[in-house]
Amino acid sequence: MKITIKHSPKQYEAWQKLIDKDTSYIGFGGGAGGGKSWLGAEWILLNSLLYPGTRWFIGREELKRLKDSTLQTFFKVCAFHKVK
Repeated sequence: MKITIKHSPKQYEAWQKLIDKDTSYIGFGGGAGGGKSWLGAEWILLNSLLYPGTRWFIGREELKRLKDSTLQTFFKVCAFHKVK
C-alpha cells in the first residue's frame, strides 16, 4: 500500500517536526479549516499502518465534538487514502 501525502506549507512544517527524532513537543494551532484535524488523522493512520498491532487514541474534551468532527475527518482521511 502506498500513501501519498500532500500538505499545505503550514501542515508540511508540522509534519516535518512530527517525523523529526529530535523534536519532543509540537504546537500547531489556527482557526477552523486550517488542517489540524486532517494532519492529526493522517499521522494516526500512517503510524497505525507502519506499526501493526499498536493502538492509537484521539481525544477531545467533549465526546460529541469527537464524533461530529474529528472522527468524521478520520473517516475522510481513510477514504482519501483508500484505507478501509
